[in-house]
Amino acid sequence: MTTPSERPAVPSQVRKPRARRDSAAQVTKLFKRVPSLFPTIANQNESLLTTITKIQGDEQESKQGVFVGAVPRPFDFVGAQELKRHNVHHSRCIEAKKVATVGLGHENEKVRDILDPLCRVSWLHTMLQVAEDFENTGNGFLEVVRGPDGAPKGLHFLPARDVRIMVENQQYDFHYEVHSHGTRAAHTLKFSSFGDLDFKRRHKDQGKTSELIHFIDPTAFSRWWGQPGWLAAISSIELVQAITQHQFDFHVNRGVPEFMLFVMGTKVRKNDWTAIEQSLQSQIGLGNSHKSLAINLTDPNITVQLEKLAMESAADGDYFKSMMETLSVSIVSAHGTPPAIAGIMIPGKMGASNEASQAIMSFQALTIGPKQEIFETILGCTLGSDRGVDGLGKDDFDFKTIVDEMAEAMKKLQPLDTMSGMKQELPEAAAEGRDLDEGLKKESWDAKVARHVLTNILKMANDPRDS
Repeated sequence: MTTPSERPAVPSQVRKPRARRDSAAQVTKLFKRVPSLFPTIANQNESLLTTITKIQGDEQESKQGVFVGAVPRPFDFVGAQELKRHNVHHSRCIEAKKVATVGLGHENEKVRDILDPLCRVSWLHTMLQVAEDFENTGNGFLEVVRGPDGAPKGLHFLPARDVRIMVENQQYDFHYEVHSHGTRAAHTLKFSSFGDLDFKRRHKDQGKTSELIHFIDPTAFSRWWGQPGWLAAISSIELVQAITQHQFDFHVNRGVPEFMLFVMGTKVRKNDWTAIEQSLQSQIGLGNSHKSLAINLTDPNITVQLEKLAMESAADGDYFKSMMETLSVSIVSAHGTPPAIAGIMIPGKMGASNEASQAIMSFQALTIGPKQEIFETILGCTLGSDRGVDGLGKDDFDFKTIVDEMAEAMKKLQPLDTMSGMKQELPEAAAEGRDLDEGLKKESWDAKVARHVLTNILKMANDPRDS
């Protein structure tokens, strides 16, 4: 056994020098970026548009061209719903279209009176939930629970993200499968489509089941699923996220001081390097930007070089404003929503009140009207049918329109408009028994008087003896 004194010496050229404890452990320090403003939806190395528009599912098509099994979704429902939290104009358009479609209620108030007791909160509350899913994903679901007598006893909203369409055979028989999130272990439930009387024969192992009413925004991309028209705005929404994140990073300063200090020539002592790190860290956060940094180093071999950084100029604010305005208009255009409804103010003549009224009328005719027709038709063919709710018919589900609400509001505001144009004070007009709903008084010199005077003048010109 070899004693320590007999061990061969290690050549000095291969010995590693022991590092000094007080030397700096690093030359530079990478400061952590501020937290991301938006949760991550897109996969790595993929754009948001690519991720959301992926077909959901890997089922193969049969030789006969009929999907047997789960029908793949044309895009990611969950990602599309989450976008509502990411962009203010997209969220406002979803809310505006939801309320304009079903939020004003039915023209026939008996629909509300009959269906409110069947819902957890109210019929309006349930339809607003269905309509929001419809605008987010192009698909909305309403669960119909039947009592022992077969009549509908409950109407409930069912999230589209939990529903799967299952095609059973090549005769296009299908049912819905819903992933349960109850207190028990998660499992899948089978639901029939509304009015599918053959469902129990095909699924004899199923106990009591509910029916689903499927509200579909029609698209040529899928036979079974709907698709909203705003998906073309995803790239603009993603660009808004990037610009907003960039501005957010700038305003919390990202640890960037007004200048950068380079120390060259020798290693900085650990205590001095710690002081430098702490000074740089103090530059991070709201109210801490544009601070100067001073360092006192005693080593005569140290060379200090000061470099000012190219900070973003004030012109970047104008760039941010112009880009956000352009992208916001692009987003509301994909929704088919007037900018005024989405909270975008357009200066000049295009922003005049008459232009806004015409835009709202076009919005009702081209965007909201067809959506209301979809809801009215589906509700009439289901809840208004023989297997629907007693007391309701096919033509009872017409929704109120924005134009109707505007006309009613203008009628209520007519007395105020009359007051603004009156020459009399309100107490004096009230003493005379004047009705403000009749509008302004006609002047004594009105069109009828003018025609009478003009006729007499012409007669006098033709026959001087009449004078």
